[in-house]
Amino acid sequence: MSRFFLTLEILHDGEPVGVPVGLETPLQLGVEALRWHCVCKGDADFDPEQLVVTPVWHKDGEPFVEAIAFAAAGGESTVALDARRLYSDEARKTSARLVQEEKLKEGDLYDFRIRAQDRGSGATPRLDLLHYEVREGGERPPVGGPRDPDRADPADGFDVLIDPVVLAEARRLSRGAGENETGGLLGGHLLRESGPSREPYLHVTVVVPAGGDGERAAFQFTPEAWNRGRAALEDRGAGEIMCGWFHSHPPDLCPPTCPPEKRKTCVLRHPFLSGDDLLVHRAAFPAPFNIALLVSDDGEERHVPSVWGWRNGVIARRAYHLTKQES
Repeated sequence: MSRFFLTLEILHDGEPVGVPVGLETPLQLGVEALRWHCVCKGDADFDPEQLVVTPVWHKDGEPFVEAIAFAAAGGESTVALDARRLYSDEARKTSARLVQEEKLKEGDLYDFRIRAQDRGSGATPRLDLLHYEVREGGERPPVGGPRDPDRADPADGFDVLIDPVVLAEARRLSRGAGENETGGLLGGHLLRESGPSREPYLHVTVVVPAGGDGERAAFQFTPEAWNRGRAALEDRGAGEIMCGWFHSHPPDLCPPTCPPEKRKTCVLRHPFLSGDDLLVHRAAFPAPFNIALLVSDDGEERHVPSVWGWRNGVIARRAYHLTKQES
């Protein structure tokens, strides 16, 4: 397998600033994204020993890259991880450090680019592949039209179906938390349709409250919450797996000092995952089918749900469906 050394360069007025920063090659992310792509196809083989990793060069040519491509043997299945999206957080942290070092000024506009250097071929590093299984023969329940349809993307690879009782419970917990954040664990089934399409889908059937007290703009899972969630799913006896998490954002996180004309468009009044939220999802919910259900209270629409999940190595907002209740 070809190996590459990646570095990040901050640019100001088109010129590099400071010393390039070494980056971790997104091998685990790329492998899991490719593996999930093969799983979704249902009949594609995945062998990490036959993995092919190549840079997708920037329009200006080498040595700068737009993406890192991961391909299975034969090249029939390929995913490309967007380099700028993967390393935007690292670029933000690096630019902040450069401000502290007085190599950039506060408020300076900056850009960044990723450089790739071929390190030659070598053995595939040991990979700790995630354990999951798509159960066969799933009878997909009827659903309504997609929610957040503008967030649909073929790269998602599967549909998310959520029972209305899950949203109702998440909203109830959010209202009960008042000015604080709250959360819980999501349970459901990862299935493959029994029809001709054989497409996988995630069916979310329950939310288990985490318990404990959240803070105004912070929520964390405790070991007790994890144990409680697993026990609750086992007690239900429905064969559900832990498939994601839920948390709330309290009313109007926009600072009171924000001018009224800016409050209408403030990003804090719309659904978003904070840096801490992203850390939780990356660390605790790394499987490609894991989702985050967010309930945001913006002070007007009240308790707006949104769903987030993995898309080619990054966490993005996505479309979902509500199942139809049996009459």
